[in-house]
Amino acid sequence: MADELVKHTCCGYKWDGSSEWITCHKTAKYNWAGKWYCGIHDPVKVKAREKKRNEKWEEKYSEQKRIREIERVEREKNNRIKKAMEHFCERLTLEFMETHKAFEWIKLKIWRKGSDNGNDKD
Repeated sequence: MADELVKHTCCGYKWDGSSEWITCHKTAKYNWAGKWYCGIHDPVKVKAREKKRNEKWEEKYSEQKRIREIERVEREKNNRIKKAMEHFCERLTLEFMETHKAFEWIKLKIWRKGSDNGNDKD
């Protein structure tokens, strides 16, 4: 009977709004593992609120997460294509330059051959 008359206070913590966490001090309603909690800090209710909040968050951001993953895969694919194109263009440029040098060399040989025969061409 004496236990019923004793009012326990909550052992949970709350933010004082300016600088620190302080003990709740509300009248406790629930006893868990020898500790008393008010309706706000009751561990069962806290877990239920956290679960509900996390499910809501997961629902909201799962679509964005899926979209980001698709975009990441597309970026990687585009980077691979870009690197392949750069390599191809580099090879093509080298081949073109070699062909152009060969063409210029042939033109020079023909021009010199024509000059050697006395047919000066400008």
